[in-house]
Amino acid sequence: MNTRLLSIVSLLLLVAAQPVDAQELEARALVNTPVDMNFLIVAAGYAHGNLLLDPSLPIKDARAHLGSFVLGYQRSIGVAGLAGKVGLAVPFATGTWEGTIAGRDSSTDRTGFGDPTVKVSLNFVGSPALTFPEFMSYKQSTVVGVSLQVGFPFGQYDQDRLVNLGSNRWTIAPRVGASQSVGRWMFEGYLGATFYTANNELYRNQTLTQDPLLDIQSHVISRAGTV
Repeated sequence: MNTRLLSIVSLLLLVAAQPVDAQELEARALVNTPVDMNFLIVAAGYAHGNLLLDPSLPIKDARAHLGSFVLGYQRSIGVAGLAGKVGLAVPFATGTWEGTIAGRDSSTDRTGFGDPTVKVSLNFVGSPALTFPEFMSYKQSTVVGVSLQVGFPFGQYDQDRLVNLGSNRWTIAPRVGASQSVGRWMFEGYLGATFYTANNELYRNQTLTQDPLLDIQSHVISRAGTV
């Protein structure tokens, strides 16, 4: 397999291996919470399917099966009278990747930790830092906030392997959002970007760079759930 092909396959499998995607579909991220509350977060997921590759490449029937488990901790804080949160998430994943490469059936398995993330958020409009008794009388109207999530390159990674659970690069994801409560409805909108540092230890000493990923989200939420 030539160097260019190895680079492309490595990039695709690195992306497929990530248990936590850069884009978070997280509703109610701006909801106020009494300060000094602690939350334990547990999430699990499973994904499988084909990998979409360039048809000119000699790779056929590429597919992945990935199970993931995320353990996280979050604490609500107050900063200069404003409500915020700080949290840590650590993913663990196990998966199998299969395909026919240059006419040969190939497969590989990986089990281990992915890249941990730390997230800090602060609501600077309409969301004061409140104690639990004060929070009982709080009514949300308009809330505006910002967040910053940083992914650390501490996940399982070996530059001699095509498939890795860690990305071996830092990710920095700032986001701004607004939430408006109208009766039993809540309308939210978010604008964010994810920036990536270079991975200079890709397979066979290659370098991987990636342009920033921009995302826009909107949510319509009722008191009974998310629409």
